[in-house]
Amino acid sequence: MAVITISRDPGASGEEIAARLAGKLGFLLIDRPHLLRLWREMDLDETSLANVDERIPPGSSEIQSETEATRRMLPDLIVQMAEDHDLVVLDRGAQGLFRNRPGTLHIRAVAPRSFRVRYLQDHEKISAREARHRIRTLETQRARYLRFL
Repeated sequence: MAVITISRDPGASGEEIAARLAGKLGFLLIDRPHLLRLWREMDLDETSLANVDERIPPGSSEIQSETEATRRMLPDLIVQMAEDHDLVVLDRGAQGLFRNRPGTLHIRAVAPRSFRVRYLQDHEKISAREARHRIRTLETQRARYLRFL
Protein backbone atom coordinates (compact mmCIF):
# COMPACT_ATOMS: atom_id res chain seq x y z
CA MET A 1 0.00 0.00 0.00
CA ALA A 2 1.08 3.63 -0.48
CA VAL A 3 2.54 5.66 2.37
CA ILE A 4 3.00 9.41 2.67
CA THR A 5 5.11 10.62 5.58
CA ILE A 6 4.88 14.20 6.76
CA SER A 7 7.46 15.73 9.04
CA ARG A 8 7.15 19.35 10.06
CA ASP A 9 8.53 22.31 11.85
CA PRO A 10 6.47 23.06 14.97
CA GLY A 11 3.74 25.50 13.95
CA ALA A 12 4.11 24.88 10.19
CA SER A 13 0.49 23.59 10.00
CA GLY A 14 1.55 20.01 9.27
CA GLU A 15 -1.53 18.67 11.04
CA GLU A 16 -3.81 20.49 8.62
CA ILE A 17 -1.77 19.41 5.61
CA ALA A 18 -1.85 15.77 6.75
CA ALA A 19 -5.59 15.80 7.46
CA ARG A 20 -6.48 17.41 4.13
CA LEU A 21 -4.18 15.10 2.18
CA ALA A 22 -5.54 11.97 3.87
CA GLY A 23 -9.12 13.17 3.30
CA LYS A 24 -8.60 13.99 -0.39
CA LEU A 25 -6.82 10.71 -1.12
CA GLY A 26 -8.94 8.49 1.13
CA PHE A 27 -5.84 7.41 3.09
CA LEU A 28 -5.83 6.53 6.77
CA LEU A 29 -4.31 9.35 8.85
CA ILE A 30 -1.86 8.18 11.50
CA ASP A 31 -1.52 10.98 14.03
CA ARG A 32 -1.68 11.24 17.81
CA PRO A 33 -5.51 10.99 18.09
CA HIS A 34 -5.53 7.88 15.88
CA LEU A 35 -2.76 6.25 17.89
CA LEU A 36 -4.62 7.00 21.13
CA ARG A 37 -7.72 5.24 19.75
CA LEU A 38 -5.62 2.21 18.77
CA TRP A 39 -3.99 2.17 22.18
CA ARG A 40 -7.41 2.14 23.88
CA GLU A 41 -8.65 -0.63 21.56
CA MET A 42 -5.66 -2.75 22.63
CA ASP A 43 -6.43 -2.02 26.30
CA LEU A 44 -3.07 -0.33 26.78
CA ASP A 45 -2.42 2.48 29.22
CA GLU A 46 -2.35 5.90 27.53
CA THR A 47 0.55 6.87 29.78
CA SER A 48 2.72 4.22 28.13
CA LEU A 49 2.05 5.82 24.75
CA ALA A 50 2.79 9.30 26.10
CA ASN A 51 6.12 8.02 27.43
CA VAL A 52 7.35 6.88 24.02
CA ASP A 53 5.43 8.85 21.39
CA GLU A 54 7.98 11.22 19.89
CA ARG A 55 9.77 11.80 23.14
CA ILE A 56 12.72 10.51 25.06
CA PRO A 57 12.79 11.33 28.78
CA PRO A 58 15.51 13.94 29.47
CA GLY A 59 18.76 12.53 30.79
CA SER A 60 17.75 8.95 30.07
CA SER A 61 20.57 6.88 28.73
CA GLU A 62 18.85 3.69 29.84
CA ILE A 63 15.16 3.11 29.33
CA GLN A 64 13.09 0.76 31.47
CA SER A 65 12.33 -2.56 29.79
CA GLU A 66 8.56 -1.97 29.75
CA THR A 67 9.04 1.44 28.12
CA GLU A 68 11.50 -0.09 25.64
CA ALA A 69 8.96 -2.77 24.69
CA THR A 70 6.31 -0.09 24.13
CA ARG A 71 8.77 2.04 22.15
CA ARG A 72 9.45 -0.91 19.84
CA MET A 73 5.76 -1.74 19.49
CA LEU A 74 4.73 1.68 18.16
CA PRO A 75 6.78 1.64 14.91
CA ASP A 76 5.91 -2.03 14.37
CA LEU A 77 2.23 -1.15 14.66
CA ILE A 78 2.55 1.65 12.09
CA VAL A 79 4.47 -0.58 9.64
CA GLN A 80 1.85 -3.31 10.08
CA MET A 81 -0.95 -0.83 9.28
CA ALA A 82 0.88 0.09 6.04
CA GLU A 83 0.48 -3.53 4.90
CA ASP A 84 -3.32 -3.18 4.94
CA HIS A 85 -3.98 0.52 4.33
CA ASP A 86 -2.77 3.50 2.37
CA LEU A 87 -1.40 5.83 5.05
CA VAL A 88 -0.54 9.44 5.74
CA VAL A 89 1.77 9.33 8.76
CA LEU A 90 2.34 12.57 10.63
CA ASP A 91 5.77 12.73 12.30
CA ARG A 92 6.75 9.80 14.57
CA GLY A 93 10.04 9.42 12.71
CA ALA A 94 8.12 7.88 9.82
CA GLN A 95 10.53 9.26 7.24
CA GLY A 96 13.15 6.93 8.75
CA LEU A 97 10.72 4.11 9.36
CA PHE A 98 9.72 4.00 5.68
CA ARG A 99 13.01 5.28 4.22
CA ASN A 100 13.57 2.29 1.92
CA ARG A 101 9.97 1.31 1.27
CA PRO A 102 8.79 1.50 -2.35
CA GLY A 103 5.60 3.51 -2.83
CA THR A 104 6.48 6.05 -0.16
CA LEU A 105 6.47 9.83 -0.54
CA HIS A 106 8.18 11.96 2.11
CA ILE A 107 7.01 15.53 2.71
CA ARG A 108 8.62 18.12 4.99
CA ALA A 109 6.43 21.08 6.02
CA VAL A 110 8.54 24.14 6.78
CA ALA A 111 7.68 27.77 7.44
CA PRO A 112 9.45 30.90 8.64
CA ARG A 113 9.65 31.22 12.43
CA SER A 114 7.44 34.34 12.35
CA PHE A 115 4.65 32.37 10.62
CA ARG A 116 5.00 29.50 13.10
CA VAL A 117 4.84 31.85 16.10
CA ARG A 118 1.67 33.49 14.73
CA TYR A 119 0.16 30.09 13.92
CA LEU A 120 0.65 28.87 17.50
CA GLN A 121 -0.63 32.16 18.90
CA ASP A 122 -3.80 31.90 16.84
CA HIS A 123 -4.46 28.18 17.29
CA GLU A 124 -3.47 27.78 20.93
CA LYS A 125 -4.34 31.27 22.18
CA ILE A 126 -0.90 31.88 23.70
CA SER A 127 1.47 34.84 23.73
CA ALA A 128 4.28 35.27 21.21
CA ARG A 129 6.79 34.56 23.97
CA GLU A 130 5.04 31.30 24.91
CA ALA A 131 4.82 30.32 21.22
CA ARG A 132 8.56 30.89 20.69
CA HIS A 133 9.33 28.86 23.82
CA ARG A 134 7.03 26.02 22.72
CA ILE A 135 8.65 25.96 19.27
CA ARG A 136 12.16 25.72 20.77
CA THR A 137 11.05 22.99 23.18
CA LEU A 138 9.38 20.93 20.44
CA GLU A 139 12.35 21.33 18.10
CA THR A 140 14.67 20.05 20.83
CA GLN A 141 12.40 17.11 21.74
CA ARG A 142 11.95 16.04 18.12
CA ALA A 143 15.67 16.28 17.36
CA ARG A 144 16.45 14.11 20.41
CA TYR A 145 13.78 11.60 19.38
CA LEU A 146 15.08 11.31 15.82
CA ARG A 147 18.68 10.91 17.03
CA PHE A 148 17.49 8.23 19.46
CA LEU A 149 15.65 6.33 16.72
